[in-house]
Amino acid sequence: MQCNPLRNEVVIMLDGIAYVMRPSFEALVLIEKQLSQTLIQIADKISTENISLTELAVIIEICMEKRASAEFIQDAIVRGGMTSALNAVADLMMAIFSGIDTQNG
Repeated sequence: MQCNPLRNEVVIMLDGIAYVMRPSFEALVLIEKQLSQTLIQIADKISTENISLTELAVIIEICMEKRASAEFIQDAIVRGGMTSALNAVADLMMAIFSGIDTQNG
């Protein structure tokens, strides 16, 4: 599966299958609402590796273009290792906060 970095998309592997996460404005608002935290607070938790499995699953579920059930995502994170999911979500947050360089690309 291909992702479009100009849309801040990031690929996450779940059970050996590539899924695209795309952080739309609506998705970001929903993440903040469901986790009762700002994106900056969430990014801080990711940077200190202090984010819960539930929080990772919520972010992944909301941002996945091709929707999967919460149960599938949670099980796939456990089977694939939390580090892999954490890295993908960290990449997603980096894309969100970095924005798109329209001047040089």
